[in-house]
Amino acid sequence: MDFFNNQGNNSKDNEVLLDAIMQEQKKREKKHNISKGYLLSKKVGMVSNPFNDKLSNVEAQEIKAEARDFKHKPVDTSNGQPMFVVGGRYKSKKQMSKKAKVTILVASLLAVIMVVAAFCAVFFLSKHKFDIVCGNMEGIAIYDKDNKEIDSISLRMYESFTFKVAVKENYSNSKIEVWYNDKQLIADKNGFYTIKFVGETTTLRVMGVVENDYNVVFDSNSSFNYVLTKADGSKENLNGKTKTNFYGNKLEFTLFDAASGLTLPQHVACVYDNGTLLTPNSDGVYTLSYDKHHNIIGYYHSPFEYFDFEAVFNQDAPDTVASYKLVKLSEIGRNQAIISLPKEYNGVPVSYDFNGKDAMCSTTAEIIVFANSPLNSAMFDNFTDLQKITVKDATPISAGFYSENGLLYQNQETALIDGDARIVNHTNVLVKVPMGIGKNLAVGERVWSVNPDMIAEGAIYRLNYVRTLNIGEKTSYISPLAFKGTSIGSEYNYTININENNTHYVAENNVIYSADKKQIVSAQFASGEFVVADNTVVLDNAFSYSEITTLKFAGRATLAESAMQNMRDVTKIVMPSNIGSIKLGMLFGCDELVTIDLTNVTGTITIDEMAADLGAGWSNIKIVIVDANINAYRTAFAGTALENCFVAASEFYA
Repeated sequence: MDFFNNQGNNSKDNEVLLDAIMQEQKKREKKHNISKGYLLSKKVGMVSNPFNDKLSNVEAQEIKAEARDFKHKPVDTSNGQPMFVVGGRYKSKKQMSKKAKVTILVASLLAVIMVVAAFCAVFFLSKHKFDIVCGNMEGIAIYDKDNKEIDSISLRMYESFTFKVAVKENYSNSKIEVWYNDKQLIADKNGFYTIKFVGETTTLRVMGVVENDYNVVFDSNSSFNYVLTKADGSKENLNGKTKTNFYGNKLEFTLFDAASGLTLPQHVACVYDNGTLLTPNSDGVYTLSYDKHHNIIGYYHSPFEYFDFEAVFNQDAPDTVASYKLVKLSEIGRNQAIISLPKEYNGVPVSYDFNGKDAMCSTTAEIIVFANSPLNSAMFDNFTDLQKITVKDATPISAGFYSENGLLYQNQETALIDGDARIVNHTNVLVKVPMGIGKNLAVGERVWSVNPDMIAEGAIYRLNYVRTLNIGEKTSYISPLAFKGTSIGSEYNYTININENNTHYVAENNVIYSADKKQIVSAQFASGEFVVADNTVVLDNAFSYSEITTLKFAGRATLAESAMQNMRDVTKIVMPSNIGSIKLGMLFGCDELVTIDLTNVTGTITIDEMAADLGAGWSNIKIVIVDANINAYRTAFAGTALENCFVAASEFYA
């Protein structure tokens, strides 16, 4: 049958013919167990087998007989006419039996089973390593239940593991969370966690480990302790320590007095955090949260609110505080019986400058100071009823301040070098006797005794209650201003006695002399008219702050430069016969002075024009001169403020 001569151009019959060709091709393939490739040109209607050269002779003859209608050669398709592939191009293959097919199928199934079994064996029997994730891995350590530190965790399927997470030093140890595969774990009462591997993602996450940025410094200035009660009930003394690793946590502590064994409430002691007063609960427990740096300092009795401070700024950095001056007590501070003076305020050193009567306090009975703080006698002068000075943190007796029987002392070292030997003498100096000392004694028993090596300037400012002060035999130095500010008025009237075995001093009518009475050391308790014996040495400030109204020198005298300064009540001074001059500052502070009598002067005397405070301070003073010298002095000071001060002896005594 000529398929191609009977087809219609571009008709549906063409498709029918193509189907017939494909059916014929399948018959040939099945019969000869081969597959051919045929090319069909739809336009020319020809089919060609280009693989005849690969067929056996028998196959070729059979195909040739059956394909007699396919004798035409393929047409060149370079003109772009479409060519259709009928069937595919295959290699020759043998027919497979059913048994072979079943064998192949079974082998394939067994291979799949073996692969699955091998996978399961690997998955269930081998260990799976956990990924441990933490923001600060260097800050944690993981311990097993035997308390052995481990580096990693590896588990088999359905295997469990118990562990503990510990936070290293300098990292937070609070609010730590442990998560396993996005589920939070809860620790048991001993702090252990347990995980079980069930084939999920093996990720262990530790959260909340933060490098410590906060600390608490405990600075103890008193005999009490900062005591922390731990979870196991044990106690830790925090004095002088810096506590860290409490980020986000709360720290609770109490003030504990080791001597009494009692927890101190706020009315006995107070605690400050960076200058802010903390308030304990009813059990005396202080609580701190770790969200900032803390500087804890405790005091007996005296909050910072008791004081008024003045800032002292650095010269090189005007905005920076160099120190604070404590200038007076606040209103609430003046109502306190016991005052503890701080050595720091907001971490800056504090000095003391209780100056002015507005700082005077009549209720303070005890002042607590610290041995390494700047101390001086004048800072206690305005506490009229002060009975006791207590020094805390006293340094060894070789140096520093200390207190004894309510008095303030200071130790000084003096070195004596003798050849190669060096001998150090420790000298205790009486710095302050409080004004209110002896207040609690019965009136007839208000006697107080001191026996220091030295009595410093201002040590005995006033004694409001003591009526007899005994100075012991050991005292070898008394400052001329030891009784500075003390007067003999009825309010402060008391008697000074010096032990008869003292080889340095003697007291007579409350005037202190050297043992041989050739020197006047202190006449601050003298009053009215006072006569100085011939050939007496008057030491610095010997008459200062006394109530002498007339001072007479009976003959010669040796005057220290400030011997007569600050005689606030003197109105007349009869100068010694050997005085050679009246110099600048000699009579400084003698504001009531009216008469300077020079009639006993035997030699020439010069007067420094500047001695009278540039002349203005002596405008009302009369300088009594012997008649023979009056004109000479008036002439010498003609035109000055002193010109009218000179008076002839005959006129003055007329």
